[in-house]
Amino acid sequence: MPRHLEPSHACACTSGQRYGDCCRPLLRGEREPADAVAMMRSRFSAFALDYPAYLWRTLHPSHPDRARPEAEILRNFRRASRTMEYRALSILDSTATADRARVLFLAQVGDRGRDLSFLERSDFLHDGTGWRYANGTVRPATDFAAPDATRLDTF
Repeated sequence: MPRHLEPSHACACTSGQRYGDCCRPLLRGEREPADAVAMMRSRFSAFALDYPAYLWRTLHPSHPDRARPEAEILRNFRRASRTMEYRALSILDSTATADRARVLFLAQVGDRGRDLSFLERSDFLHDGTGWRYANGTVRPATDFAAPDATRLDTF
């Protein structure tokens, strides 16, 4: 069951917007994210607030997890949502065309007091309905002298 967050509270994606105006309508399927950055923010919120079905729905059909049983992937998403602490998301860089986008972000996450923050270069494809997560390359934030200053061309 998703964690409850009041619409008037700050959004879990740390955009600075109210949850009701930011990720809530996306997680509830009321509308599609406007772009790949909004999709990335909504997926972070989905992990933070325990919305595994949204995470599954927003995987592109080409993503390797789509070849595995849905129930297994939902369990994995649920476990990640419930065991990790999702503290903040910083979008560092992005590029987009009409049907492809790349987003570089810093996710500040932890597990039982351990900092597991990472940078990810995520690729998104537009499937005619909306942006979908196709794949990503993850590196620990500790790999970078100044993680916040990293850009797509220096990742």
